[in-house]
Amino acid sequence: MATSQQPHDPVVTGQVGSAADARDATHTVPAAEFGGGSEEHTTAAPSPWGVVGPKMLHWLFFGVGFGVLPIGLGYVMNSFTHRGVSLSEILSRGELLIVTTSLAAAAAGQIITRSGSGLKNIVGFLAFSNIAMACVTAGLFAFVTSAPQVNQKLDEGSVTGSSLVLFFATLLTAGASTFIAEWEQA
Repeated sequence: MATSQQPHDPVVTGQVGSAADARDATHTVPAAEFGGGSEEHTTAAPSPWGVVGPKMLHWLFFGVGFGVLPIGLGYVMNSFTHRGVSLSEILSRGELLIVTTSLAAAAAGQIITRSGSGLKNIVGFLAFSNIAMACVTAGLFAFVTSAPQVNQKLDEGSVTGSSLVLFFATLLTAGASTFIAEWEQA
């Protein structure tokens, strides 16, 4: 009886030592590492969730958290002044648009250069969405910052609302892009 080779088989794919091998493999650890004895213990390969979860938290903390940190610090510092500045005033200057542009552009690069080949429709949608979001937010930031120079008065509420909507939409697309890219690497 002949056996067929699976698509993730290293012989078929030519990828010895690939992520598929790591997912499907078990590791044999000599018993001496566990404190003696001559028997060996077999442990399962780490779950992709155990790898992807911490990477997503790192992205959220370092990518998003540090991205919005200057805006938050600006709000806190300005709250100590006599006049005080509302969060809406700070967001109406367009700084959140810069953060959004960088998150979307980084996510587009990550999803386009990922190593996997599955989920073509979802990946295409995410790549397009991230690129479009980066272009829209960059253009909106250019408009917001150039408006005072051409004596145009902008509605702070509209700029703030647009910035927040675009930021949270980008969090979804960039987060999904990061998740897919990291999942395929795990």
